[in-house]
Amino acid sequence: MARHCRYTLPCDTSLFTPQQLQPVMAGRIANTAMARWLHDHLVSYRRLLTEYHTGLVVWSVGIRYEHPLRFDDADTLLITVEGRTRHGGRQMEWTTRIGTHSDARHIPDAAVRVHLVALPVRLDGDAALSARPAPLPPELLRRFPAEEDPDTPCLSPVPALRHQLERTEPPLARSRTPFLIHRAACEMADQWAWTELVALAAAGRERLVLDHAAGTPRLRAALQQPLRRLDARLTSPAALFDAVEVDSRAWPGTPHPAFTHTVRCRGRDLARVVEQW
Repeated sequence: MARHCRYTLPCDTSLFTPQQLQPVMAGRIANTAMARWLHDHLVSYRRLLTEYHTGLVVWSVGIRYEHPLRFDDADTLLITVEGRTRHGGRQMEWTTRIGTHSDARHIPDAAVRVHLVALPVRLDGDAALSARPAPLPPELLRRFPAEEDPDTPCLSPVPALRHQLERTEPPLARSRTPFLIHRAACEMADQWAWTELVALAAAGRERLVLDHAAGTPRLRAALQQPLRRLDARLTSPAALFDAVEVDSRAWPGTPHPAFTHTVRCRGRDLARVVEQW
């Protein structure tokens, strides 16, 4: 059974759009929840890096809106996170639920669910935190009973989702948006923070809608309606001052169009995102 922890977070307006909790903020909350789970159930993130020379690279992201969560719904958010290892410590998996207390009995009402899969890596010891894939160190893996570590790995849904969209009809519209990775979008190693991928996809979608909504009015739903589902798979990081391009495409969907985003740098795909309404 996965171990969990629970805490509350005061609401402020920067967490929300007019429609819902911002997807990028849901990702940041889940990232912090992951660090809190590590501190409570394994070892702090600082000690994981400095004493065990192990990092965690987020590889797969899934954000699900069970129903919209708006600023005026609550004074505080209730955060619940469950974590476990998988595949002999070659993956770590967290599910973070973000919601409110639904009534005076404090029954949790989870409006948003964020699923993260991270790959442990062995740090080489340089300032750039260079690393290579490796299971969790044995002394950490032994802290998990065997039943908490399913042998099967998590698989990303992104390839199947993209295939399903791309095999039906041609895209409704396409835009390419250039970005420069500034330090504000980076984490400690001067590589992009994975949460910025959610922001890049949203910016690419908004650019596409602005470019093509006059000729394809259906695209406006991507600005007027709340997001229902986001899936992402990361394969390579971007570094500080890298010039990246987001290739965004809109596809016919039910009831609203779906969007795919491919982030590229120097001809190499760094990540792919699928957004659905």
